[in-house]
Amino acid sequence: MKLMVVSMVSWNTLVGSDTWPKLLKNYNPNDIANISFRDEYPDNNACSNYFVISERKIIKSVFKRHIKTGYRVDSKEYIEDNICNTEFYNQLYKNRQKNVYIKRMIREIIWKFGKWKSNELNRFIDDFNPDVVLYFMDGYIYFNKICRYITKRTGAKSIGFFVDDTFTYKQSGKIGFKILRYFQRKSLHKLVSDTDAFWAITHMTKKEADKEFGIDCKIVTKPISDEVNYKKREIKFPVRMLYTGKLIIGRDRSLKKLCEALKNINKDSIKFYIDVYTNTPISEKLSSELQYSYLNIHTAVEQKYIADLQQNADILLFLEDVDGDDALTARLSFSTKIVDYLSASRCILAVGNMETAPMQYFKENNAALLAQSTYDIEKTLKMVAEDLDIVEEMAYNAYLCGQKNHSEGKVLEVVDGSIKSLLC
Repeated sequence: MKLMVVSMVSWNTLVGSDTWPKLLKNYNPNDIANISFRDEYPDNNACSNYFVISERKIIKSVFKRHIKTGYRVDSKEYIEDNICNTEFYNQLYKNRQKNVYIKRMIREIIWKFGKWKSNELNRFIDDFNPDVVLYFMDGYIYFNKICRYITKRTGAKSIGFFVDDTFTYKQSGKIGFKILRYFQRKSLHKLVSDTDAFWAITHMTKKEADKEFGIDCKIVTKPISDEVNYKKREIKFPVRMLYTGKLIIGRDRSLKKLCEALKNINKDSIKFYIDVYTNTPISEKLSSELQYSYLNIHTAVEQKYIADLQQNADILLFLEDVDGDDALTARLSFSTKIVDYLSASRCILAVGNMETAPMQYFKENNAALLAQSTYDIEKTLKMVAEDLDIVEEMAYNAYLCGQKNHSEGKVLEVVDGSIKSLLC
């Protein structure tokens, strides 16, 4: 059985998105292919057949039709000669909050007229000849169009995975958002009609996707290894807090709320210390706003080192926008970071809007300390400072939640059964 996964980001260990490799753990890497659309080098050994379509080259191809836009990844040296690293992507979209919907529309126009449909892409698809194609049901119109192209060219069965709110009007009331969302919805309805089976990341996501598209999604989450065990640890001051991930869509604002909340608590002595590891470019303005003695921001590290960092932390930070323009961006999402945190069996402090699926999940499972404002954060951390046993209690709750809801054996049974049922 040969599986082709279409993804926006490359399976790159520095980027840290490893949901697909974890879900397809039971399959031979030689039987897995990945097509991605970011200027990153894919290096995850869960797959042996990589193809990258360079967004940088797509932009150039609008005017230079002869340019080669896609490459089979045979070696790191080969792809570095043809595709730049993540710095291009970061520079291009680092100011995404300004005129974001206009930028997204321009991006869609570029991909519409860019030369993504190439001989190289067709050759890669035909040579691999997948039995099943898998993809996220994404908010990028060009991505959905390419997924439809691949399934039609191969004649393969397909599975669409809903992991975000890419289809409702509930995230924002802005006119730019509503115009773009109208076309996104049309794109997704077309893709749904060409898709054979569906997964959803949460029950909340399933409920809304099933209603919108008249489908029946299976619940699939990123799995936690059945070998994970709970280990009690001694908690003492200063309590080490850790965040690993991007500081976009309002997460930087939540980090600022956290730092502000710690001003009084850390006034006499440092009781809480924060380490942040991110590949998000930090502007001079944000850098000046985050000048705290108890905050240290580092560049991103490879995924293989994240687990060690989490094991050495006392509290893991889950940050989403609370009350800004992106407060409901994650309303149907379920970040892979959540499963990683539960797997680490550490206390979680979740800062975000309570109307989103992640915050509701934490609340229902009593798996995290929750806060929606600077006041909430300060109140919660003062309570922790007065009783450090709370950190250990919440760490154990997180462990139990992970074992109950994300057992690798149970998740992969659903994944494998769903895939095999398409070929019966």
